[in-house]
Formats: sequence, structure tokens, C-alpha cells
Amino acid sequence: MAYGLSGILYDNGEPPPGLLVYCPQLDVLTQGDSIEHARAMIQDAVEGVLEILSAEEIERRLSGPLSSLEESFAEFDEISIVEVGRFTFAVDAPAIESTLG
Repeated sequence: MAYGLSGILYDNGEPPPGLLVYCPQLDVLTQGDSIEHARAMIQDAVEGVLEILSAEEIERRLSGPLSSLEESFAEFDEISIVEVGRFTFAVDAPAIESTLG
């Protein structure tokens, strides 16, 4: 089954570019040296997470409220992130029986 997910790119101020990329539906975070690298890294990270999660956990994450990276980092005063872009991507995952459609 293919899932359409969101990726959010952030600049964390670290050289070189220091791009973080986050998938809020599954609460997965990784990084890349460029936009293209970050996009490839989130695709790989999400596919890896989907391989180890149970069908129930996948459904729970996809049907629950979206997590926020900004909220996750709010407690760390020394870390600042700035959103620089959004994109969508698709991944294949084990089929689950649900009402997600």
C-alpha cells in the first residue's frame, strides 16, 4: 500500500546547510546536506520506520494528530529552527486494514 506523506525542511543554522527534514505523520526526523539529500534521507528513514512498526502503530500514527517539530524543540533554548520548505512524498508500506482509505 502506498502512503502520501509530508516532509518539512528546516534550517537549523549549522554549517554546511544544516537541513533537518521532518515527517509529521509518523514523527520521523533526519537530516541532509542539501535539499535533495534531505528528501532522500526522509524517504529512507520513513521506509525503515514502516518496516519495523506494527500495522496497528502505523494506523495509530497516521490517524492521530500531527506532531510538531517546533513544539519538540521548544524546550531547548539553544536550538533554533526555521522552516524553509514543504513537500510531499510517497512510500510503500505493508497493507493494513483500516478506515484510512
